Amino acid sequence: MKSRNTNFVTILAFLIMAIYSKTVVSQANPAPFNLSTGNYTMVFWDSTSAPGFFPPSSRWHRCAINSAPLAQPTSSDYIGSYRPSNNTATVEGLNFDGFAFTTKPSVNNLGAFVVGLNSTGRANLSVSFKIQETSVGSRYNVRLQYRLSRSSNWVDVPGPIEFVGAGAIGSLQALGPFNISTLTGGAVNNRANMQIRWK
Repeated sequence: MKSRNTNFVTILAFLIMAIYSKTVVSQANPAPFNLSTGNYTMVFWDSTSAPGFFPPSSRWHRCAINSAPLAQPTSSDYIGSYRPSNNTATVEGLNFDGFAFTTKPSVNNLGAFVVGLNSTGRANLSVSFKIQETSVGSRYNVRLQYRLSRSSNWVDVPGPIEFVGAGAIGSLQALGPFNISTLTGGAVNNRANMQIRWK
């Protein structure tokens, strides 16, 4: 049984490697989800969702260089189609399988999935997610990070907590739950506009 001030953030996501390029647009911060109303869960994203729309309290951010390393900052939102057509979708809607990150050497690659959270009065924040590589290609890792406000620097959740890619089709991996309140020494607790991301 969960205590009264425990919240879970659950993400179901898949990785796909494919070719894509797109015009750069500005980067926005998601409106925070208030954890006092319940748990944040993202387990469905429809391929027919309109371009420029995002799951509640989230954004897909992109990097400005090819095959961006972990330290490369993100610089724009992904605002394209969620339905693959001739390898043109960087984010693919997979319905009840969540979504796919699609990336390969090209301009303006996808860099992160960002969720905004209001943790005011909350503690014991737990995060869990599922991830899988679904095609053969370059090896990509996905790391869980956080920041305490929209303007603070991104920091790795200690561990680090990371999916390690093999560059090959793999089985679905469930990671977590991780108590990020404990792992960050309580830094993520009681924040009006903190963010977590998968980079």
